[in-house]
Amino acid sequence: MTIRLTLFLAAASLAASAEAPKIISVSVPNGDRQSLYITFDPAPPEAQVKPRLRWVIYQTSPAGSRRLGILSVDISTLTTAKTIQLEVDPPVPLDVKALDVSWYGEEGAVHVPKESVSLGVDQPEGPVSGAKNKDDADIYIKGSYTAVVDGDPVYDIDAFAGFMYGIQNRSKTTFFGWLGAYGQVRTKNASKADPNSFLTYLVYQRYVGRGTRWLGPFSLPYFNYRFAGWEFDHDGKQLNFINSPVMTFPMRLSGKLGGELEPGLTFPNMTFQLGTEFVDVRTISMTNETSQLSAVLEQIVRRFAPRDRAAVPLTADTRLIEDVGIDSPRMIDVVLEVEDRFGIVIEDEAAQSIRTFGEMLSLVSGRAGAEA
Repeated sequence: MTIRLTLFLAAASLAASAEAPKIISVSVPNGDRQSLYITFDPAPPEAQVKPRLRWVIYQTSPAGSRRLGILSVDISTLTTAKTIQLEVDPPVPLDVKALDVSWYGEEGAVHVPKESVSLGVDQPEGPVSGAKNKDDADIYIKGSYTAVVDGDPVYDIDAFAGFMYGIQNRSKTTFFGWLGAYGQVRTKNASKADPNSFLTYLVYQRYVGRGTRWLGPFSLPYFNYRFAGWEFDHDGKQLNFINSPVMTFPMRLSGKLGGELEPGLTFPNMTFQLGTEFVDVRTISMTNETSQLSAVLEQIVRRFAPRDRAAVPLTADTRLIEDVGIDSPRMIDVVLEVEDRFGIVIEDEAAQSIRTFGEMLSLVSGRAGAEA
């Protein structure tokens, strides 16, 4: 009897000392005003937070106070991050003054203090934080330098900068997506750190649907439309007009595919992209601009020529191999650059038959004229 009583008292003491679940933060992201992220410490049982009726949320704005409806409760990250996601209706406006959040657990009501609620309106202060990947960055710079024995170095540079702006109605209750502008500079497989491609474009992004919850293995897809994109070369003489609509479908595999994902067997996320790119190549007219074509070809040849021969005068009789040093590997680079620049195709046999600068000028002039 004594042993049983001691064990019972010890178990009762342990149960009494268990800490009750608390809500330590509530946040509303600027990009998705229909979602509330709620973090606990410690985390309560799943059954106590899943029912929508356990949540009571009021918002206060210049338009007045109203209760928010709870559309769904996503508990997929409750056990790992102690965080759940509520999808509310209507969305929280950007001019919201306060959010009153209450949760009714088994041990009674838990009211979230005002200082623990982040309305997501003010932009974060402090140092700039690094993006996890290129798609998340507003400023991106990447470059590489490869030294070549008995040859010119190879540079690869990819850099862009831009800005995205959220679009919403005047009452700030409906979010229409993001609109932004970007500029991009590239140097690809060049012997000099000299940009050979410039691109400016507008972009529109929007989630297709409401909220950001997962339904089965899929999250809401998002639409990315890069439009009014203009690409031009080093001299600004060639323009390509680019339109690129892309739909992205985030996906993750799980053992629970019915309804919203709950904690279980989950694999790393994946994305499927469906889209296309339309490019209207604006080539330089060769009819009355042979001198302009010659200048462009001269620039290309000099770019890939060895340093000690880059200043050799180029005439119709100048031999590309003997006089300029354009050997077979360099000729491949020259042909690829010419094809990209003028939107033409030069077969291997035709490229191998080129011996002089004049022959190259004649071949490109004829192909560009035919393509036009």
